[in-house]
Amino acid sequence: AYEGLEQRQSLAVVTWDGGGTDNNWTTAANWVGDAAPQANDDLVFPVNAARKSNTNNFAAGTDFGSIRIEGEDYMLAGNQIDLVKSFEALRTNNTLSIPLKLIGNTPEFKLSPFTLSGTSTVTVSGTIDLNGKRLKTTTDASTTLVFSGSISGQSGLDFFGSGNAVLAAANSYNDTTIINGGTLRLRHALALGPASDNQGES
Repeated sequence: AYEGLEQRQSLAVVTWDGGGTDNNWTTAANWVGDAAPQANDDLVFPVNAARKSNTNNFAAGTDFGSIRIEGEDYMLAGNQIDLVKSFEALRTNNTLSIPLKLIGNTPEFKLSPFTLSGTSTVTVSGTIDLNGKRLKTTTDASTTLVFSGSISGQSGLDFFGSGNAVLAAANSYNDTTIINGGTLRLRHALALGPASDNQGES
């Protein structure tokens, strides 16, 4: 499945097409050009693709540059990713259940609406290890970004945009939560981390 990949010199944007016989990311036939991604590549999940429920079966802790979901109804599951740049979702009803560890200098979660008059909801159900990086989230109007997995690590959160963000789990990150725009909703008593350490700011 990996023949010829070692010869590719530069990092790439790799697009899912789901053309293989299973749902696994390491299956070359599931990607445009029948070439599976390499570490640090940027991953794109487009509008028109098969196998929208798919699994990252690369070794836990593999680095990827970014994850961009352009379509609807994706369910991304599997092993932990070390995320260098960003996660972005452009349409509604997508779920990212892959655990993430932030390793880039400017990690960012971005959520843009499919239509201005509609609603767009994306759920991040995997755990997030901030790893000393502040996590910036940006939501546009009529969008909702739900963090239902726990967030931990030696850092905090920054919320931007005009949409909604939800912290739904017991979190253990220990720095400030800063609301620069939009609405932040809390659905757990420990959503902002340990009360003695973490005070929300707006």
